[in-house]
Amino acid sequence: MKRICGALSLPEALPPATECIAIAGTVTSIMERFIMGLRQREFPRAIAHLAAAGFLTACASSSPNLPPSDTPGITPPVMRYGNAPEYTAEALAKGVRGIISARCVVTEEGMVTQCRILESLPLMDQAVLDALATWRCKPALRDGESVAVNHVFRLRLEPPDNESADDSTGTKAIPFDESRMTRPTLIKGKDPTYTREALAKRVEGLFVARCNLTTEGEVKNCFVLRSIPLMDGPILDALMQRSYTPALLDGKPILVTFIFNVVLRLPTQPRAPLPDTP
Repeated sequence: MKRICGALSLPEALPPATECIAIAGTVTSIMERFIMGLRQREFPRAIAHLAAAGFLTACASSSPNLPPSDTPGITPPVMRYGNAPEYTAEALAKGVRGIISARCVVTEEGMVTQCRILESLPLMDQAVLDALATWRCKPALRDGESVAVNHVFRLRLEPPDNESADDSTGTKAIPFDESRMTRPTLIKGKDPTYTREALAKRVEGLFVARCNLTTEGEVKNCFVLRSIPLMDGPILDALMQRSYTPALLDGKPILVTFIFNVVLRLPTQPRAPLPDTP
């Protein structure tokens, strides 16, 4: 009989443990017991101590001492941009859809690290973990200062033909349909600024992102669909600072998802600005 803690399977001989509560003793002392068990040919006990050492190391890496993002006095992090999870061929064939959640550390710089799946979605767990590793967030704040936190991300996954995204209020965004909706127009915004590294490497090309366009004309919750090395951040920063007239359906503003295509050219050449319309 075995108990499961995260991705690690522990023998029943180990003391009870809840997720990421340290097992009694240090890794060093546990490894000493492991070696002693080998010398005394007590192999089951030795294996139990080895598993305990691995569990303790894994728990230490998940930053259990960081506060949860819903702690009173802490403003939770907000996702700014990152890659969307890529559907696997098997998940597409089976039409996998639903909610998946993961607990991650969001650093003071807004990087997403040390993610672990809480609610699994068959065939898509690793794709979600890979995507989360690319996400950048507005960091959590406490007393106006950035703070690292443990944060739970919940994603609603739909096959590409049925993609949608929710805003912070829980309203579902629907794909923009020019045959039924009034196309938004640009009100104000700037072009992306080249980084030194991108200039040095003469980076240019086509950048594609899927974003929400709110009823107030704000660009939010962008997922990178086609990346330009060294320039994803500056392009998304420029894009998310833009203001548009909202999409209209039957004359009323509506939350939609847009595909933004951005052609980036080096400053020494005639450069195509961000498009006025997605």
